[in-house]
Amino acid sequence: MQGGGLPVGWVREYEGRHGAEFYHEGRNLTVSVLPRYDSPGGRASAMTPSAYVVRVHRLFSADFAVPLTVGTARTFGGAKGLATKYMEQFSAEFVRRDGPDDAAAIEALSAVAEYSDDLLVSVVQSRTDWGLQGIAHCAPGSVEVIFRDDDLTLSEAEATGLYEAVRDGTAATAGRDHPVGTLTTTDAGTVVWLTPTGDPETGTLFLFDPDTPLSVPAFFEDTSDILRGRVDSRAP
Repeated sequence: MQGGGLPVGWVREYEGRHGAEFYHEGRNLTVSVLPRYDSPGGRASAMTPSAYVVRVHRLFSADFAVPLTVGTARTFGGAKGLATKYMEQFSAEFVRRDGPDDAAAIEALSAVAEYSDDLLVSVVQSRTDWGLQGIAHCAPGSVEVIFRDDDLTLSEAEATGLYEAVRDGTAATAGRDHPVGTLTTTDAGTVVWLTPTGDPETGTLFLFDPDTPLSVPAFFEDTSDILRGRVDSRAP
């Protein structure tokens, strides 16, 4: 911790009774604690928040990007504790990697945030300049489309066909002991098939516009880290 009780590299931009904001200049990263109110009417200053949400801003871009939710807490103190946990994780990764590496922000996020499909979609959209067309979780006998850009992209039938076509494709390894995914160019677009547990039959399929910028192996590694949170959350 540095002066003011914050992890190294972080400064307090603002802290009030029901909100706070912290900033890491070395990475141009902001973490906010915001109140959430159940009632849509009335003045916020006259109401007690029902919960607090912790968000990370500009994870992959200095420009506008979707704020990513780290988590929620019932109390302001709990939310600040969650924000501090994220900042500590990020600072440790930032120092270990000796610089403003995108992977440091993702490592911290996957270590602290609870997995949700919404989080996965937001991270991938932010990282790939909105080229994402669809996502499906796939396993033998089960294909679940969790996101489609519009009604014309990635139907369940199309996801099933792509799953069958790409799971045996040529692996583009992510620098680990086993391949965690493949990247295949198809008529539908660019298809990424990630298998974060190493099981080639079970994983998550992503469909991108053909012009989407994809950084391999970084995208494979970081997205697989998030998907392992899904696996862990479903473990008995």
